[in-house]
Amino acid sequence: MTFFGIIPLGDLKLRDEYPLVKAACNYVIEDVYSVANLVQYYSANASLDRDVDYYFPLPPDAAVCAFKAVVDDTTVIKGQVKEKEQAKRDYQEAVAAGKYAGLLEKEAADGKPIPLPLFACETYNNPGLQCSVFLSGM
Repeated sequence: MTFFGIIPLGDLKLRDEYPLVKAACNYVIEDVYSVANLVQYYSANASLDRDVDYYFPLPPDAAVCAFKAVVDDTTVIKGQVKEKEQAKRDYQEAVAAGKYAGLLEKEAADGKPIPLPLFACETYNNPGLQCSVFLSGM
């Protein structure tokens, strides 16, 4: 079974600590393609610090146009296009420095839809932490 949303690293049993509270999606038709704009709102119930990932399933032919995560209405993780290895280095440096950070990757050799890890962050022992995830794709 595959899980999506905010998932604590290493323990799927703890996924209920980050429930999806609300979601909305709208579509924009542009000539011969459509753009889906999704926003999902999560609220943390975790009693301990946890590193988490956010996963979202995409079909193999989908393209992500934009990504943004907002944590507690104060910290914004905004997607930027970078060379793959540089993006990984920047992400690892930010996480090592204790910052909220995101890394968007997509790999599917078999052509099946895959979970897409979009960002990882530390919840800083904040049971009331709020996180909004904005994703646009076509």
